[in-house]
Amino acid sequence: MPRVPIPLVQGEGQAKSKFISSRTLINGFIESANGVPVLYGGPGMSLRVTLATIGIRGAYNFNETLLVVSDTRLYTVTEGGTATDRGEILGTQPVDISDNGLEATIVADTFSYVWDGTDLSLITDPDFFQASSVDFIDQYMVTSIYDSGRFQISALADATSYDALDVATAEVRPDKLRRVWVDNRDLLLFGVKTIEAWYNSGAADFPFERSQLFFELGLLGRDCVAAVDNSVAFVAHDGTVRVIRGGTALVISTDAIANTIAGWTDPGAAQAFSYSLRNHQFWALRHPDGCVVWDASAPAADAWHVRKSYGSDTWSIAYAVQIWGVTIFADRDTGKLYTMSADVHAEASEPLVRELRSEALGPGGSYFTLNEVELLIETGVGVLSGQGSDPEVWLQLSRNGGKTFGARMTRKIGRRGDDQKRIVWGGGFGQFRPEGGVIALGCSDPVPVVIKAAFADFTVDG
Repeated sequence: MPRVPIPLVQGEGQAKSKFISSRTLINGFIESANGVPVLYGGPGMSLRVTLATIGIRGAYNFNETLLVVSDTRLYTVTEGGTATDRGEILGTQPVDISDNGLEATIVADTFSYVWDGTDLSLITDPDFFQASSVDFIDQYMVTSIYDSGRFQISALADATSYDALDVATAEVRPDKLRRVWVDNRDLLLFGVKTIEAWYNSGAADFPFERSQLFFELGLLGRDCVAAVDNSVAFVAHDGTVRVIRGGTALVISTDAIANTIAGWTDPGAAQAFSYSLRNHQFWALRHPDGCVVWDASAPAADAWHVRKSYGSDTWSIAYAVQIWGVTIFADRDTGKLYTMSADVHAEASEPLVRELRSEALGPGGSYFTLNEVELLIETGVGVLSGQGSDPEVWLQLSRNGGKTFGARMTRKIGRRGDDQKRIVWGGGFGQFRPEGGVIALGCSDPVPVVIKAAFADFTVDG
């Protein structure tokens, strides 16, 4: 039988049951080249600064100075990498940060703070209610009031001054607020089961009024939302991932992604953040049990992939901040800051393992023998010396729908300049059941990974 394409260059698609689909894409993303999908290995990172041995709780660009809360300390970090301890931020949970151009408000577990560029201080105004989140609009700091359906605004251009009368309540449905979020000119109030929008009407007594924008959807967790591609994407209380565009909350999660999120322990504890890479806008949802990434620039069918750090079930990164013309990534577990680059193919000193698994292959309904597999991967990409100078790609086969895999079979993909190699696994692999086999491929060497296609040659058995 002539060789046939293997459905390999695709986005994340692992079903709840691997009998249905074990397709996955780890540390890679799909890009269209003249209408043909191409798989690229995910970008790597270089270490920039180490702040502490305990993880980071928040990072924020404040007037081109990076604010980082690591463990219980606030640091300012300069472009040159100088980190200065600025004081204590009590708590253990992720913080929320916003600013009015003059001051940054930091909302922690039970206290809120203001950094004015020189000093860190508690918000001690007696009219300030304990906050659970913060954002900024029209010179007002806006905070959601802890364990309530209300929000509060600060005095104009003063993050330390509050009035007990400058409080309003989400009105459409009785609902507790998870967070406030400013999207363009809308002040979005994300509740447990509803979302409503307010706007600045300029009214004398209280400047904000409710608009007509309303969704019968809540926010799964306070940090399950981030801006991406001039929109806002979030995990709704029904477990779907949605993006608000044109007044509609469009579902962008696939069944595979929704099942992945639902399988996490307390998925509301996930943290969303976004970053860009060349022509791609990525939205990441990171949880201790896993990390899924949506590419707003990719076709819907191939828009998702999984990101994992070496030896972990999830990505160690939980924050991304655009500053100094680069994106700084903050490690949730180690207190380290990184920069990302498409030309780096490791995570600092750790390998960046690119892996993918195919849909089931075979003629369908018949036993078959797999004779050969060919991979169209960019060759001759080895580095000059050391690890990756003679890079390899591995293949594994599953005969039970991706539940288990056999031993790795490696092939060299070429030292620097050796770009005429043909990457083939041949010799015959025996018989497979009618439900088909699954192919797994991977590369852990610090080299570019670019895959155009894969093909199989098999014989239908009687």
